[in-house]
Amino acid sequence: MKIAALAILLCIVSSAAERLPASIVREYLSAKTATMMAHAPANDIENLLSFYTDDIVYEDPAVRVRIQGKDSIRSGMLSHVDDYAGSASETRISID
Repeated sequence: MKIAALAILLCIVSSAAERLPASIVREYLSAKTATMMAHAPANDIENLLSFYTDDIVYEDPAVRVRIQGKDSIRSGMLSHVDDYAGSASETRISID
């Protein structure tokens, strides 16, 4: 029992890199917002993808799409970079 609890604790600490949960959410939302800007550079997309595991599954029931894997998500995001029309004044995601 103690080994399992220790393993879970180590996973939580290492994945959070000792940051507070609210700061992780803010960093994620900032990274997500950056990818929604017109002509977002590839490094903004990579920054967002750094929050995901390699086996991520993205589902959007509204358009009936399911994308598996970080590489597939990366390819999709990069193929649509020129479609994004957002600007900093138009795109805001907040947890406050």
